[in-house]
Amino acid sequence: MASMGSAPARSSPPRPRSSSAPGWLRALLFRGRLDAQLAAGLDPQSDPALALRAKRLIRARNRRRLARSVEHLIEEVDADRNWWLSAAVPFLRDQVVEARGTLMALARARASENDGRRRTKSLQ
Repeated sequence: MASMGSAPARSSPPRPRSSSAPGWLRALLFRGRLDAQLAAGLDPQSDPALALRAKRLIRARNRRRLARSVEHLIEEVDADRNWWLSAAVPFLRDQVVEARGTLMALARARASENDGRRRTKSLQ
């Protein structure tokens, strides 16, 4: 029985406090620098903040977001609009055109990965 001054019961158990809160904070504040270190090949296990950032980058939600961005970028290149008159951040068109096949393969891999998960869930 709860006493009068106690807090109301929670519907779910409280989340344990992470002992890596400083790592979490660094992962948030320095994500650009951490991304560059990961891209350069630094071992994610060498630093708690780097490990947290790497874990976030490989989440399905982030992969889907990245794949949609790649698809949008290719659509912009294919549309061949007056991109030089746009307020959007410019991209290196020639490099996107050159890497188009690789970029599309990456975006398709994300789509087939999601389809495979859906099929697996429907079989269960």
